[in-house]
Amino acid sequence: MNKHAGYTEIKLEDGSVIPLKFGMWTMREICKTWNTDLSGMQAVADSLLKKDPFTAMFDMIGPAAQYGAVEAGKEDTSRPSEMTISRWIDNTGGMIGSPVVGQVMDAFANAMGTDAAAAVEQPAGKGAKPGK
Repeated sequence: MNKHAGYTEIKLEDGSVIPLKFGMWTMREICKTWNTDLSGMQAVADSLLKKDPFTAMFDMIGPAAQYGAVEAGKEDTSRPSEMTISRWIDNTGGMIGSPVVGQVMDAFANAMGTDAAAAVEQPAGKGAKPGK
């Protein structure tokens, strides 16, 4: 699996690892869920995280885990339920004590700063950003 921009893992107490990938497909799924486009995604994320951080985590972790499972070649590549995501977070310390929340936000921000921004700023077939 490409573990570059937008990748993180949830490491559970039993030793199992849940790969999360915030790639192009994940970002599209989040945009559809939040009814926004790429340019408005960060503002929606910031607002939702302040108003309803639980829903924001479900909306972000669900598709990231689904894409991570596909990339890792796992047999079950369905989107995890909110209950499953809740168990993962609770297993690692809960919404306040879990490093998962910070890891998810870092991976999301990393993907927004590299994968997503590069896709918007670079013309198709060109390696340089506009103005260079």
